[in-house]
Amino acid sequence: MITPLARARRRISCAVLVLLSVAGACVIASCGGGGASESAAAPHDLQSAQAPSLPIYVPGTTLKAADSSGNAWTATYSSTAAGTSTFNQQVAYATAIYFTVSRGATVVDSESITEFSLMSPYSPLGLAETFSSLPGRLSVRTTTSHDPLPSTLTVGESGPLSSGNSGNCCAFTQTYSVTPDSPSALFLNMQLAFPDFGLEHGEASFTGLYSGTSTITYAISGSGAATLVKIQVTINGTALTFQ
Repeated sequence: MITPLARARRRISCAVLVLLSVAGACVIASCGGGGASESAAAPHDLQSAQAPSLPIYVPGTTLKAADSSGNAWTATYSSTAAGTSTFNQQVAYATAIYFTVSRGATVVDSESITEFSLMSPYSPLGLAETFSSLPGRLSVRTTTSHDPLPSTLTVGESGPLSSGNSGNCCAFTQTYSVTPDSPSALFLNMQLAFPDFGLEHGEASFTGLYSGTSTITYAISGSGAATLVKIQVTINGTALTFQ
């Protein structure tokens, strides 16, 4: 038999549970302000942006990396307009690209690349490259297909950019992907996959920016302004992320 005192205690317990339930509902719904309004006001990563004009020009930029053994690496990269030239009997615009990598105070790789393209609209024709590690060797690569970037970049999308070959062999491909960065920019990742330059010429293996697989990442603002932020390469078997 339930006594009057027990009934009173039970009613008080139920009242407490009701109050707790109501309080919990207010927390979830942010009664009187608080959590939900703060969440709604929190910034969100940029989801789309105008595509940058190609080629992307980059003033001399220094990036740092460390390998799994703790060695300090430094890379310098630049990409500038270099006037007009002739490539495969076509008058083309040239872009001069320089990429130098040092481990400590020792220069490990120095690459000089000239890319050739038509403009308005941009259409790559090919490139010529040399490596300091293989002096006197010149590799000429011809672009055989090209897919332009979409006019608007959207986070999560990816696709082909270009493909081609070196002579009658050694195909290369370039692709892109778009990933989130911050409320004011998104990442455009441009990946190159080339045959190893050294193996192609019967030399020891050597991979760098334009040989093997590499990825260059740019931060793209909503208006399409591009800033170099990261270069990922593997050099002599060492995977490096310069940033």
